[in-house]
Amino acid sequence: MRYTNIRELERHAGVGSPLRSFVDIIVHAVEALEDRVEVLFLGIDGQRYSDFEWMTPAVWKSGGDYRVDDRWQRQGPPISKAKAKWCIEFVIEVALKLQGAARVL
Repeated sequence: MRYTNIRELERHAGVGSPLRSFVDIIVHAVEALEDRVEVLFLGIDGQRYSDFEWMTPAVWKSGGDYRVDDRWQRQGPPISKAKAKWCIEFVIEVALKLQGAARVL
């Protein structure tokens, strides 16, 4: 394969082609792996991070607004107080680790 950069291959694959679909799957998998490696590098427990992701909706910034994936709300019953407390404690723990990592870097 003469393409050394997957993004270069992505540009050459036609829209809607099987190659483009395959490249999109590979790019998504590599990006997810990069995210997990970063989480582990920061000393964050990967399983707890996955649990947190499962219990909370995806949020992203769009311009000056924050958007929430509303499909999450249809997953099932509302989160319990105990799980909400666990999430808050996890976020505080991660924030402290990130603060410590920022000092090192």
